[in-house]
Amino acid sequence: MSACTLFILQLRTYKASIGDNHWEPDDLSTWVRKQCEAHPQFLFWSTALELELLALEFVRSIREGNFSLYVQILGKLVPRMFALELVNYSRRLSIHIRDLVNLKERHPSVYAKFERGKFVVQKSKHLLSKISLDRNHEQENEMIKGDGGAVGLAESPAALRQWMVAGPEIARAVREFGGGGTHHYEQVPSVQKVFAKDVKSLISVIEQMGNPFCEDSADLLALDTKEIVAKCVVEAVSSRAKMKGQSMYDKYVEERLNKRSKPITDATQRCNLPLLGTPEKRQSRIRTLKSDCPLFSSLYIACQAREGNLEEFSNTKIVQVRLHFHVMER
Repeated sequence: MSACTLFILQLRTYKASIGDNHWEPDDLSTWVRKQCEAHPQFLFWSTALELELLALEFVRSIREGNFSLYVQILGKLVPRMFALELVNYSRRLSIHIRDLVNLKERHPSVYAKFERGKFVVQKSKHLLSKISLDRNHEQENEMIKGDGGAVGLAESPAALRQWMVAGPEIARAVREFGGGGTHHYEQVPSVQKVFAKDVKSLISVIEQMGNPFCEDSADLLALDTKEIVAKCVVEAVSSRAKMKGQSMYDKYVEERLNKRSKPITDATQRCNLPLLGTPEKRQSRIRTLKSDCPLFSSLYIACQAREGNLEEFSNTKIVQVRLHFHVMER
C-alpha cells in the first residue's frame, strides 16, 4: 500500500512537471534520475520506494517459484545489508548467493529442479501461494501440534512415535479439507476496494503534510515535523550508502570467497554511515550561536532604550542561550 502511494505521488509530480514545461519532456526513469541528483528529499523517498519494490519482488519470486528472480533480488539486497551493518545477514546472504550462482555447474540436476520452482512449496492450487521451505515446515508443525501443542514429546517415546507417524497424515487431511479454487484469496472485489480506499487515504494524509516529491530545496526534512536533517545524513543518502555497501560486498566476496585470504568469521569493516537520528555536530551549533550574539545584544539594548518588555524578551529561550554565550565571550 505504501509503495503504491509513493508511486502515485511521484507520478503526479512528473505529470505536473510536464504540464509546466514547453519542451520535449524526459521519460519517467530519466526524470526520476535527474530529480534524485538535484533534490535530497526526492532521492530519499525514491530510495524508500525502490526498497519497498525490491521487497515486493522478493516476495513475488517466492510466491511464483521464480528462481532466477530470487537470485537477482538477493544480489540487489545484500549491498544494503553491508551499508546498514547487518553483519549476520551480510555474511550468510553472500555465501547463499554464491552457492546459488554456482549451482548450475556443480549440481545441474538440483539447478534444473530449482528452475522449475522446486526451491519453494505449493500446498494448494491457489495462484501466487507458494511459500519457502522453512515457512512450510513451521506450518506443518502447527497443524500437527493442534491446540494442545507438542510440549513434552521428547520426554515420551510413545507420544513422539505417534506424532511422527500420524502427524503428516493429519496435516494432509487438514489441507485437503480446506482446499478451494485456484484464485488468490485477495482476488475478490471487496479486498481490492478496501485496498484502493486505504491508498487514497494515505495519499490524502501525505499531501496534507506536503508531497515529498515536490520539495525542491537542498535540504532533507522530516515529512511531519519539517525538521531539517543533518547535512552528513544528506550526503550519506545522496551517494555514499549504496556505493559504500556495494564496495564492501565486492570486497567481502573477493577476500573471503574468491581468494580465501581471510576466514568468513573475520570482522567486517564498519560502514559508519550517519543515520536519520544523527544530530548535527555540536561545534557547528556553537559557532552559529556565537555569530548571533552581537545581534541579540543590540536588540537587548534597543529594547531598554525604547522601554520595551525586557522580561518577555529575556524569557525567550533562544535569547537566553545566545546571551549566555555572549557573557562567556566577555
